[in-house]
Amino acid sequence: MLTRMHDVWLQLRDTEQAFLVEAVEQLSVNPDISSATMKALQDACERIKAATDFNRMHALVFVENKFLALYSRFDCFLK
Repeated sequence: MLTRMHDVWLQLRDTEQAFLVEAVEQLSVNPDISSATMKALQDACERIKAATDFNRMHALVFVENKFLALYSRFDCFLK
């Protein structure tokens, strides 16, 4: 699924339509579901961070064609 999403992103970028990502509708759900979704995204990013050297991560959840949640993690270290 990640490969397919990446391929679609490249196609949109190549046709200068990447900005259309901003036009995705957001799904409204009750606060408990929203909170559980954010917790799941945070846990997923923590697991990826433990297994890789990535300092920046973004996790998205879509339900059909509607955007449900976004979690971003930035670990920036100043030297």
